[in-house]
Amino acid sequence: AIDNYKNGLKYFPKKPIVLWFIGRSFERIGNVDQSEEFYELSLDALPKSKLNKQEKKMKVKALLSLGRVLYSTQQYDSAILHLQELVAFDPKYKKAYALLSDIYVDLKEIDKAKNYCFQGIDNDEFAYELYVRLARIFNDQEKYDSAVEYANYSLEKAEKFRVKNYGPALIELGSAHVNLCNRVAAEDAFYRAKSYDRRQVSQLQE
Repeated sequence: AIDNYKNGLKYFPKKPIVLWFIGRSFERIGNVDQSEEFYELSLDALPKSKLNKQEKKMKVKALLSLGRVLYSTQQYDSAILHLQELVAFDPKYKKAYALLSDIYVDLKEIDKAKNYCFQGIDNDEFAYELYVRLARIFNDQEKYDSAVEYANYSLEKAEKFRVKNYGPALIELGSAHVNLCNRVAAEDAFYRAKSYDRRQVSQLQE
């Protein structure tokens, strides 16, 4: 696939989507240095202003991909800068808030991690991936009632997209109920989560 895309560059040397696909192909085989390089090239190939609809979508894809790769190599500052540029460019893009939250959790800056979740939810109240991150944070902070609340929010919002029994939320819900000594509720949550990740659920139930 990489060779085919590179051949395409002979005819479209500055085509952002071709450069992005090369970066994506390198990322999938674990070559993060090359993926980072081509994601940056895809960004540089875009116009600096007056982007059309397709170019705007391409900028979002490139910024998120670059942020993800930089995060995976623990280049946190650079990842944060690109993701902050992304949320400024498209405030409703929930994946950027989720990734920023994950980065700040890794950096143990929990207030910032929560704030990015809340910012994302303010822009998209149905961002169930952000509610579950808050549930996970509250579980880690041993604030189990809040973890239950946000895990349930996540499940409720996920159903709006016909995502039934959203596994990550059920796992956080079950974990919170375990610590609250709500055995029946915990078993119910873990049972419903088994279709998502049986091994993780089994470990949590031990």
